[in-house]
Amino acid sequence: MAECKNYMSMDTVYTYCDHGTDKQRVYMSESHGVINQKDKKPVLNANDYKYPENIKGYGYCKAQKAHSVLRRHRHKHGKYATPTTVCRPILEQAWQDCDPHYTIEGAPVVLDTSCLVCSRGGIIRFVKEGSEESKMQDASKDEYSAFRGINDALDKFDKAVAEHLPECMKDLKDVHLTLGNRENGLYANLYINAVDADYSVTEFKPKERDLTHENAIQSKTGAEVGFTHGDMNISAGGEVEAGKTKSGDISNPESPDAKVFVKGKVKDAEAEASIHADRKKEVNAQYGNFKITGEKDKDGKYSGAVSVSDKHD
Repeated sequence: MAECKNYMSMDTVYTYCDHGTDKQRVYMSESHGVINQKDKKPVLNANDYKYPENIKGYGYCKAQKAHSVLRRHRHKHGKYATPTTVCRPILEQAWQDCDPHYTIEGAPVVLDTSCLVCSRGGIIRFVKEGSEESKMQDASKDEYSAFRGINDALDKFDKAVAEHLPECMKDLKDVHLTLGNRENGLYANLYINAVDADYSVTEFKPKERDLTHENAIQSKTGAEVGFTHGDMNISAGGEVEAGKTKSGDISNPESPDAKVFVKGKVKDAEAEASIHADRKKEVNAQYGNFKITGEKDKDGKYSGAVSVSDKHD
């Protein structure tokens, strides 16, 4: 290797994100077969950019598109939660500014000047010795890192569900049959979504003081009539939900549910009122990933919840 270039290796030099709070090393699940003679560690190539296999996260995220969760707190009366943003990077491109003259397994080798672009808005670079970034806390020691284990389990759940879905359901992932102008005007819409997924739903129920973090996957079929003008939409219709599973319990789906609803939406803000087949009445308001829900069950009991989710349509 050329003396004038610093090739990067697994688990050696820290990296940081300009929208993060912590520093983190880059990892590999399997060596490419080339060892750096300086540190005796496997050399990184441009394809070692994936989350969470290679990049584990950088603490809390300050980007506008940050992934939000509810942070658990405890006090003498129980537990509660407040919204916070943790680093869950979206990395869609390989390492940039690598060495084009030296490749391993067809990909250029990563240099200390290489960088990664996160779609949430951050830039990931290697920490320079003696810089301000070198004083950052190690992300693996940060309390937020408990969420990594949860998200790893959720990712396994997603893959398990996908493996058990019939091919015909995969083809019906999101089908819409629309009459009229759904973009700007009156319309009628029939939709079938065989795999409607809410990824990493963090939900807090104040009444029960209960905080959960899980996935929800279900099949939905419905019909609605509505009107759209610019960023505003109002609609009414009915929907049937079946096969809902949470947190990997594929063998024990929830009972089917049917409802009639009225909802309105302006840009990222949405509100809905619905009556369900079991006589439950529900009202929810959502802005971006945040959702507040209030409901009255068939026995007249009231409850509510606050949730945050990474929604995959």
